[in-house]
Amino acid sequence: HNFLQGISNVDYELLRTIKILTRHLEVSECSLKQWEQAIFLGFKVWHQLKEKCGGRIVCNMYEKTMVFEESES
Repeated sequence: HNFLQGISNVDYELLRTIKILTRHLEVSECSLKQWEQAIFLGFKVWHQLKEKCGGRIVCNMYEKTMVFEESES
């Protein structure tokens, strides 16, 4: 799917599979919508990293955020 560019939702069966595979983990509490949002956010920052040919991805587990930061050099 061209790394989710132009895609507005993640396949329901994939989300259900993720939910099943993670049922024994702490993240099992996440809803399918939260999984979908996490997948899209992950691909968003990955695209930024690829576009800039490097950089940094900063995650805050308490605030549940992930952002791309450009390299200083």
